[in-house]
Amino acid sequence: IDVYASNILAMKSRNTTPTTDFELCLNLSFRKASRVISQIYDRELADCGIKCTQFSILRATFLLKRTTNAELQDRLILKQTTLTRGLKPLIRDGLIQAEPGLDRRQKILSLIPQGTDLYQRAEKSWRRAQEYMRKRLGVDLAEQMIQMNIVTHCGHRRCQVAHKFRANMFSTHMYPCRIQGSRGRRF
Repeated sequence: IDVYASNILAMKSRNTTPTTDFELCLNLSFRKASRVISQIYDRELADCGIKCTQFSILRATFLLKRTTNAELQDRLILKQTTLTRGLKPLIRDGLIQAEPGLDRRQKILSLIPQGTDLYQRAEKSWRRAQEYMRKRLGVDLAEQMIQMNIVTHCGHRRCQVAHKFRANMFSTHMYPCRIQGSRGRRF
């Protein structure tokens, strides 16, 4: 994260235009930070042979016990192709069981014992990454990042489902959405 910040400041100081209106792109800033943070979590999870994206799928499946691919998409706010790409190795390696659902697109997903074992081992690695990030960011900034996530994804069409999931999965309270969707619906 420090490398990212110093690179941005160096780019800003080299800006030769006479204007003082230089504004950092929020999208680029968050995407770069996300990549760095993902690398930190991936490094910790490497001993378990998974990446942080796969850990998220294992964690959600562990907490939900039995779910569908569509429910995982909604809860993790992932595109179908992204979820499929993360699920394939987990199913192939015998960590998640996929049974046919109501139609050929739906799959019923659950962890099998090897998947539960891997999740529990990986959770220790995830906690090390989590603690490292909390120390690195500090309590206030870590909480601001979580709040930023809540605020920014409230405009997403899957927000209501994700809030319900977050309340059950990650915290003891729910976060109300106050952002209206494009058709005037409240999320």
